[in-house]
Amino acid sequence: MIGRKTPTIKELVNDKKWKILRYSLIGQWKKAPQYCCIQLKNYLGKLNKTSTKKLRIVKEYLSKNSFRTGGLRHSCINKLRVQISNELYAREVQGYW
Repeated sequence: MIGRKTPTIKELVNDKKWKILRYSLIGQWKKAPQYCCIQLKNYLGKLNKTSTKKLRIVKEYLSKNSFRTGGLRHSCINKLRVQISNELYAREVQGYW
C-alpha cells in the first residue's frame, strides 16, 4: 500500500489490554513459562481471526533481548513465535498485510 505509514512499535503497543497483560507477565517467565504462553494465547485468541496489530505486538515482545539471547527458554515460547510468524507470513502472501 503506497503512502500508508506502517505504525511504529510504540504506536502498536498503545493498547490498554496489552499493557496490563505485559505488566502481569513481569517476573513470571522463569517461574511459569507455560502460564505466560497461555496468557499470550488468550490475548491473541484464534491466530487466523486476530488482528495483525496484536500479532505484531506479541511477535515483537517475543523478539526482545531476553528471548533472543536464550535467557528465557521453553518450547511453548518457540512454538508460539513460529505460529505467529507463520500466520503473518500467510497474510503477507495473501495480500492482507
